[in-house]
Amino acid sequence: MDALAPTAAYLVCHHAATFTPDEFAGWRKTPFTWREQPLPTSQFKHADDQTVASLGVVIAAARAAGLEEHDFSQWGVIGAPRFIGRAGLDPHIRKFLTEGPWGATPHAIPHRCLHSPSGFISQMLGWHGLNIGAGGGLAGAGDGLLAALAAMTPDQAGVWLVLTAFDPERLPDTVAASAPPWKLHALALALTPTRSAALPHLGRFEVLPAAAVTDQASPFGSIEEPLLLSELAALLADPAQPVRCWSMGHGCVVRWSPAARSDSRHDLPHETQARPGRAARGKEAHA
Repeated sequence: MDALAPTAAYLVCHHAATFTPDEFAGWRKTPFTWREQPLPTSQFKHADDQTVASLGVVIAAARAAGLEEHDFSQWGVIGAPRFIGRAGLDPHIRKFLTEGPWGATPHAIPHRCLHSPSGFISQMLGWHGLNIGAGGGLAGAGDGLLAALAAMTPDQAGVWLVLTAFDPERLPDTVAASAPPWKLHALALALTPTRSAALPHLGRFEVLPAAAVTDQASPFGSIEEPLLLSELAALLADPAQPVRCWSMGHGCVVRWSPAARSDSRHDLPHETQARPGRAARGKEAHA
């Protein structure tokens, strides 16, 4: 069997947010704007909370990096919400059981599917790249990260990866009195398959054979870790970011290298070689 070819994704910008129920309720009611234009509030009425949080952190990440005017029209969006729709569908199911089909809105289902966050972001911001819902379960953040790395083909302009999760899991409002208090976590990562002078470079994720990782000082974790979302958010917020590795199983590793280190000893050999579409994008970046 051939050795695994390195797959890299360069981090352009990111933003993480954590909300309590009261904080999220107030934030959700605040009008969203993109490129100084308000987004239609009517579109948010049926959107799941994880979908709204996903859109919010994407906008915040682009704005904080000064990239709100950048052309993301051909970028893809990969959303990895955890157990989306579990709490939100409960009132609609109850209405359907008591009032019949006319008592439940037809918008309930399409707004609470695995692909709902990625689809909502693409539609609201006018992006036309790939649109994928990944994971969905307890360890869905790892599935989302792997899906984003798999999407890093040479002809891909870039991908927004958005991870969301309730911790602990949010229960339906009908049992809210006995439910533990929850927090909603959201993280957006903007990733590109190659570096560009027109975009920031904060570091690199890459898929490697485990045997190729010889730096024993790099901490190892598991890509299936349910708290991977929070771990990534904390790691990227640390100014002195270390190299970090996660085991994927089957002899593979995902490695994160911050910019100061990914520019040195962790450079991949294939990054110095021409790839289809790379020259064209380089000309566009310097045009």
